[in-house]
Amino acid sequence: MAIIGVDLGATNVRAAAVDLKTGRITSDVVKVALYGTKSRNIITRIMEVGHRVNNVSIDTELALTIFTDSIKNIFSAIDEVKANVGNVQGIGIGSPGPLNPETGIIGPDENALPPNLWGWNSVNLIEMISQRYGVAAKVNGDVRIQAQGEHKYGAGKGLNTFLMLAPGTGCGAGIIEDGKLKNGGYHSAGEVWKIPVYRPELGMHKTLHIPQIFDHYGAIEGVARILIENVKAKYLKGVSHLQDGSTLHIDEMAKEHLTKLFPEVNAKNIADAADANHNTYEYSSEAHTLAKRAFNDYGTTMGRVLSGPLAAMNAEALILGGKGGLHLELFKKPLEEALRGSIIYADKLEVKKATLDENQIGIIGSASLFSD
Repeated sequence: MAIIGVDLGATNVRAAAVDLKTGRITSDVVKVALYGTKSRNIITRIMEVGHRVNNVSIDTELALTIFTDSIKNIFSAIDEVKANVGNVQGIGIGSPGPLNPETGIIGPDENALPPNLWGWNSVNLIEMISQRYGVAAKVNGDVRIQAQGEHKYGAGKGLNTFLMLAPGTGCGAGIIEDGKLKNGGYHSAGEVWKIPVYRPELGMHKTLHIPQIFDHYGAIEGVARILIENVKAKYLKGVSHLQDGSTLHIDEMAKEHLTKLFPEVNAKNIADAADANHNTYEYSSEAHTLAKRAFNDYGTTMGRVLSGPLAAMNAEALILGGKGGLHLELFKKPLEEALRGSIIYADKLEVKKATLDENQIGIIGSASLFSD
């Protein structure tokens, strides 16, 4: 019998059968949109007026419409996989949080609603799945299940304690400690995204030191933010006072300067410019220098933030997945240097790339919830 793994994302659902002995997907991967056209139109209208569907000011009927649509599409993906594989032993789901993996409730209270799942409020996903399919169901956070998958079948196999960071749209993490996936006292283990960030290399100008959090820098597009900040710092060097409106002027100067160097300021283009072997665009030497420094600072910032959690865990490894893992070689050295000064046994700490396929790790990790 098979285990079905379900990767529940903010816009799509992927599902497939997984062999727990090998960690390999044994069926076609079914991918469906999480929301239909009607729901997407509702979400677009809500976003245009600056509200969230979970906000109490939003009509609960709209929230119910969107939620019902998403559940229908999740069931549709599972139904198609189940029809192809026959008997199913269990269904594992990796989901955006907040969630409680013990009860299976997504959005466990009004202060912990899932920002990436529209209309979901105290939804017992385990109960809904179990009742529909008559099998055991398990759920956990989308990055935590990636850590579980890497522990069982990937770069974390054979390790006892490690942290996995998956820089993508955000920068969630998962923790394996003493060979077990950790959920934490409030089911939020690995939520490093809210750790404060300070970049002393920018200088002391106050306009560059508005409080920021790791989510702004650790996400893969954080490297673009760092690049822009570095250019702004160059313009602000030696400036002690700005009149009203001057900050905006500096922003425009930096934007205009970067427009001449990059077709678009994003992580992909910055990675191309930083790589001496790039072949997608003819970058100038200045763009190359700025891009290399941006990734260098990206690694340094990541190391400063994660040194505390890694030291407290006495971790054997830091594993990088998501989009960030694809560019690890561009910032691995400064990341290791930043960690080296803060961690006991830092010379033994491995920094390495996740090995499971980026498009399959959510499915494999979800199914691996049944491997213990």
